[in-house]
Amino acid sequence: MKERLRKMTTWISNPYSLFIRLLFGFLMIVLLLTSINVVSLLILSQNNKEEIMSYNRLLLSNAAEAYENQLSTVKSLLFNIYFDQNTTTLSVKLSLNMMDRLDYLKASQLSSKIETSVENPSLYLDNILVYYISPSYVISKGGGSEAASLFEREFSSHSYPPVFWKQQLDEPYEYHVFENGAFSFSSGYTRELIPIVLKMTPRNYMAIAFLDAGRMNQSFHQVPGSELTILDKDGELLYSTSSEWPDANLLQTLFADEEDTIVHQNHYYFMQRGTDTGFTYVSSLPVSSIRSQMSSLNLTSALLLILSVCCGILVSIYYTRRMDAPVKEIVSSLISNKPASLSGNIAEFKLIHHQITHLIQEKNDILSDLVRKKALLSNYSYLHKVKRIKSDLSELSETFTEQPYRLILFQLNFKKTVLKQHKMSTEQVAYALKEYIELAMGGFTLSHTLQIENDQILTMASGDVPMSKLEEKLHKLKKVFDQDTLYCLVSIALSRVYPAHTALGDAYDEVLDIAKTAKLVEETQLLTLADTGEAEYHPFLAEKDQEFYMNLQAGNASMCIELVHRMLDYMALKESSALRFRQFAEQTIETTLQVIAAHRMEIEDQTELYNSIGLLDDCYTTSQLKQFFTRFLSISGSLIQSKKEEQNDTTDGAMSYLEEHYAEDISLDIVASHLGITGAYLSALMKEKTGVNFSDHLNNIRIRKAKELLDSTDLSIQEIGQRIGYRNVTSFIRMFKKLTALTPGDYRKKSRLQKM
Repeated sequence: MKERLRKMTTWISNPYSLFIRLLFGFLMIVLLLTSINVVSLLILSQNNKEEIMSYNRLLLSNAAEAYENQLSTVKSLLFNIYFDQNTTTLSVKLSLNMMDRLDYLKASQLSSKIETSVENPSLYLDNILVYYISPSYVISKGGGSEAASLFEREFSSHSYPPVFWKQQLDEPYEYHVFENGAFSFSSGYTRELIPIVLKMTPRNYMAIAFLDAGRMNQSFHQVPGSELTILDKDGELLYSTSSEWPDANLLQTLFADEEDTIVHQNHYYFMQRGTDTGFTYVSSLPVSSIRSQMSSLNLTSALLLILSVCCGILVSIYYTRRMDAPVKEIVSSLISNKPASLSGNIAEFKLIHHQITHLIQEKNDILSDLVRKKALLSNYSYLHKVKRIKSDLSELSETFTEQPYRLILFQLNFKKTVLKQHKMSTEQVAYALKEYIELAMGGFTLSHTLQIENDQILTMASGDVPMSKLEEKLHKLKKVFDQDTLYCLVSIALSRVYPAHTALGDAYDEVLDIAKTAKLVEETQLLTLADTGEAEYHPFLAEKDQEFYMNLQAGNASMCIELVHRMLDYMALKESSALRFRQFAEQTIETTLQVIAAHRMEIEDQTELYNSIGLLDDCYTTSQLKQFFTRFLSISGSLIQSKKEEQNDTTDGAMSYLEEHYAEDISLDIVASHLGITGAYLSALMKEKTGVNFSDHLNNIRIRKAKELLDSTDLSIQEIGQRIGYRNVTSFIRMFKKLTALTPGDYRKKSRLQKM
């Protein structure tokens, strides 16, 4: 410490020292910069308020622009969904009351399109609904459902009850943004959403988007302590982050003179109008907040100024010492004529020090040489050997452009379920097999192994390798692979010898064709050209196919299982390939699913069936395929049987309802609604089960009741017609004559004559 004080005193006592000159130079620069900053601070402190006001106006402008862009984007998206082909097609079918022929594929595609749009985080959408007014049906990201159920369960709101949405199609607007409201969902949570409605002429459906007001405010209006209100072009309130804002009429009065900033009741109000929507965006900030920001800014500026001055002085002293110390050390080295260490990392000083050290050393060496009179000679020789190394690509080029070759394809069939249980990936297994094959085949001259696909490894070997040695090597590989059949099955396809300059694509196509002849066995297979003559593909024979279809239609699972087992045994006897077994299985599954679809079952009822289909990938033998189809067809038969029983119950219920209510103003839709199904489905079901359509059933019952009244009472023809449900006596007489070939009067006369 005393030594440092002594050096500091020495530097200060000599005003012409390098240290003093450098230090004063740095301090003058610090003083100049400080003066500039002080003047700037004085000027800016007077403009801080305006800067803060401008900054808040800018933030509001950015928020307004973001809301405008968001509303424009959502409007374009609504137009796209509104005029989507699937939307219009569903509208036509629904407006014609064709729920039984509703294209569920198009409904699913429309729902998927909505889900894709809603999942885009930049759109801030909670959901998009396509609301068909007749019948009342809604398609959303979750699929289709009844409108009343959806608005009571998923979009429950006191501000927007179900009847509100039904009334919107009668309103004269085509596009409208509504005030945000609290919507409750079945999961128990509540969100603030802004509804947007789009409907065009003819107004038989509309598209409704629900924007997440909270998320939009967090993204677009990030101003601490500030509140935001949005008014539509008519001055109606759309959204507000505070319940203490003035009402919309007062805000319109405050901004009647079109000023963008005013002070009212200790608050600053900033206004911005949307260029596209005409909406008014109003931001509120307390006066105390502005003052606090100004004070904080002034204090921060002053502290930063003081800190910068202190840092400037300290940095000046630091760099002055770092520049002065090397110079003193260099001077000291020259005076003492002895090399000395140099502090600091300044390149120029290090270069000077290096040269001085070199000169001193050279001087000392010359002096020493003169004293000892010894001559030293230094001879250096350098030997450089350049070794040419062939790359892997060069070897590949030589192998297959200058001599014959063969291809060996290792087709991998992963047991993914087992791999998943052992937490192993197919990539890991394929890489390990590729490394092992490359090592095993590396003993042959000019061989190269590479991975073509995730499940294909290809070895290219010289055609000069004897076939006996090659087969011996492949049989050894087979023994190794057979030990790992729990995880992966390997089919090894060996091509013939191809001459030089032949395209690799032809050879690759050949081994692919050979690999397709692999049999349905749970072991490694070695395939060559001799194995390509596989049996012809045999699907269900014509009579067996029809028998399978009829039993499947009847839900006779046991007979279907027996037919499939016979076919699998037949294919095994014919030694069909695994590919043929797979084709047969997929064809049988497709036929079964078509029959299931024809019975119009609910999707949730088919969950177990579709889950069982995934088990097909785990079938590697005929017995495993039999087990799969036993399970799959048993589930299918149960579904079909339950559906048939349900249809019979529905038909009986409809007939009972007609017997009890034939005298009322009854219709197909009324009966269907009573049974909880659609009218179109009931009509088709009655026609299928009884051979007679709904209206004929109703007329037959009414005419039968009319005959009883004509035989047992003296009521007039008109009164009898009204009692059995005909409001028009002409319609009653015409229908009676159509079914009996007599008028009601003639029937009564004939009946009484027969009794006499």
